[in-house]
Amino acid sequence: TRQKQIWKTPLILCLLVSANLCSSLTQQSSKSLDRQILSDYWIHWQQLLDDEYQETAEQLREKRRRWSQRRLEQSGLSIFGAYAEPDSDVLGEKIVRVVKKGERYLRDRFSKGDVLILTSLMPGIDTIPRECLVTDVGKDWLTVGVGPSWPKGLYECRRHVGAYQVRLDRAAPQAPLKFQQRALELLRKGEAGSAANLMASLFAGEEDATDLAAECPSRLQVAIDLEETIQDVIEETATSFTPNKSQKDAITSALQRRISLIRGPPGTGKTRTAALLVKTALKLQQKINEEDPKTCSKARVLAVTHSNGAADVLLQALLQIGVPAVRLGRPAAVSADVRHRTVVAMSERMPDVVELRQT
Repeated sequence: TRQKQIWKTPLILCLLVSANLCSSLTQQSSKSLDRQILSDYWIHWQQLLDDEYQETAEQLREKRRRWSQRRLEQSGLSIFGAYAEPDSDVLGEKIVRVVKKGERYLRDRFSKGDVLILTSLMPGIDTIPRECLVTDVGKDWLTVGVGPSWPKGLYECRRHVGAYQVRLDRAAPQAPLKFQQRALELLRKGEAGSAANLMASLFAGEEDATDLAAECPSRLQVAIDLEETIQDVIEETATSFTPNKSQKDAITSALQRRISLIRGPPGTGKTRTAALLVKTALKLQQKINEEDPKTCSKARVLAVTHSNGAADVLLQALLQIGVPAVRLGRPAAVSADVRHRTVVAMSERMPDVVELRQT
């Protein structure tokens, strides 16, 4: 099928961008890049995103029309005969526990991060089905984040166990689609930054990818010994991670090129290498600032992953080597081990916010 041809091929692009240092390059590339190139790129990916969403949604609708309830449940597409109850509040997001008595295999059918539609079956309560995110799963229960408010009537039923009847259905998630569409719209307007413009330029065949990737970013064309910088960082993090020669070479290469792809089988230390790469980039900017205080810029690195789970793992690796990383995203989708480093959690601890909460 078309979906298998386009969407089942794993294609992951990781960009590490120093936001402050790219500002002048962003302005220059936005002005010089042909608007038609940006428009063509926008049209191409906008259409593919829409096709993917519509195809997934139609497949789910067709299965719900044709399959029995038993088959839908066994396939992990729906849960019938369940009840919901308030569970907790995670930094402003309401968490609902959904229980199906007698069930033993929910853990095999659903996992953290799944997007589902929660529909109330309570008579006399007119509620709109709500998109929710699975945060945890047991053998006969799962918890879902439903947003800043409880579903209508749920909190009022909290003292009557089993009273609030619901069904859950797997859905084609809308939130990621909207975020992707917004990002593409920024690119179409020439406001998405130099990395996005570079992607559009390569897509249009305007640049030779190999030559362009091999160019050293102008902000890193400085008389600073990369090997020495890497060694300084290694000595600082020696207690938690000591890279081998291959990992050192990967970091050195990445910091001398505009685009790099670092590959390796499971267990070869890709995540820890990525964390060390981030720390080395920050250390490099610190040395640049020391060499030329007039151009002093606060170093910031944006690390992007393909899933919430991967972002949590990278965040843990960064924190272990002393990088004060901050996690963007929905707190309910973040691992409890690193949730304290989300923007929402950190803002809750700010003195002004604490004072407001107490008044």
